[in-house]
Order: sequence, then C-alpha cells, then structure tokens
Amino acid sequence: MTISPSAVGTATISATYNGVTRSAVLTVTSQSLLRITTNSPLPNARVGANYAGFIEACCGQGSGPIRWSLVNGTVPDGLRFAGNDLKLSQTTAVTGVATRVQTTTFTVRARDGAGNTATKTFTLTVDPASPLVITNGTDQLRDGNVGVAYQASLFPGGGTPPYSWSRIAGTLPPGLSVQASPGRVLGTPTTAGTYTFTVRVNDSGGQTASQQFTIRILP
Repeated sequence: MTISPSAVGTATISATYNGVTRSAVLTVTSQSLLRITTNSPLPNARVGANYAGFIEACCGQGSGPIRWSLVNGTVPDGLRFAGNDLKLSQTTAVTGVATRVQTTTFTVRARDGAGNTATKTFTLTVDPASPLVITNGTDQLRDGNVGVAYQASLFPGGGTPPYSWSRIAGTLPPGLSVQASPGRVLGTPTTAGTYTFTVRVNDSGGQTASQQFTIRILP
C-alpha cells in the first residue's frame, strides 16, 4: 500500500499468515512545517534612535503571504509591532523610536495561507541614549559677508530628540542669532570682524553638550 505525502485520513491494514488475519488502523495527519525562524532576543534598541528589528517565518503552506499578529505582551514604549504593514511575504518587524530604558517580552503569531499557525515569544531590551554631542566636525563656521543673508547649521548626535540650541557665552556677529530648533546660526550680519561664541544643545532626556565656534564676517 502506498500513501501519498499529502494524504490525510485513516486506512485499515490487514495481513493474513497461516490462516490468522490481523488488522490495524493507520491514521495519517497533516503536519505543518511553518515556523518562526528569528531568534530571541531581538537586537537591542536605544532610546532616541530609529529602530527596526525584523521577524521572519519559513515554510508556510497555501497561497498568499504570512499573516502576523501580536498575541501577548507589549513592545517597548515608542516602538510598534508592524504586523502585516510591511507588505512582505514572510517578514514583519518591530519599528519606531524607543522613549525609555526597559525590557519587554511579547509573543507573535504567524499564520500561513493554509491556516497553519506558529507562535514565538521575544524579548527586546532598550538601552540608554547615546551621549549627546555636537557633530559639526570643526569649530570654524563658514564665512559671511556684511549685508548678505547668512545661515550655518549646527548638528547634534546621540541624545534624545527633540533638541534645543542656545548661545551661552561669547559674542555673535551683530545681526546673527542662534535658532533654537533646528539648530542654526542665521540672520544678516552688519559688522565685519571675527567673532567667537559658545553654543549649547539640550535634549529631551536632560543631556547637554556645548562647543565654541568662530565666524568670520567679511566686509
């Protein structure tokens, strides 16, 4: 007797030997190979930084993409479970910008086109924000000219957005000011000269960073 690999049901098998017959019932059931292949824990997130932790499934049956759901627990604050929003055939993700340090545990379910399901529990840890720094790479902002509109950007790194900028020491060229957000020195300079000043950036997590800059205004 040959049984098809896709067969489901029962069959009676009989054998006779020396006039004695014995029978047995063989039951064939389907077995789904669907599984979630991504390991737990997911890669750590960091407060204030964009995050995407992908979760993948394999070996589903039936037609159509894997359908995803969050069935237990929660993802960290500021992040979201993407579910089916990625429009990928067998992948979902946890995405967003984490807002605080924490570790959470959550369970996701994958369902294939044949109705088979697989679940897996994940842990995701959020680390503290990176140290806040000013990343202009130089303390010399570009030159300006008297009577010509001027703008130079100030760049933060690390920390937790949003950021707020201010001048805390020194002298800006007359006619220029520091814009709080986004960080910029801008305006129309009125007096030639070389000016040195210090700016500070504050983030929403309480970190600060400061740096001294120089601007030369040409006649």
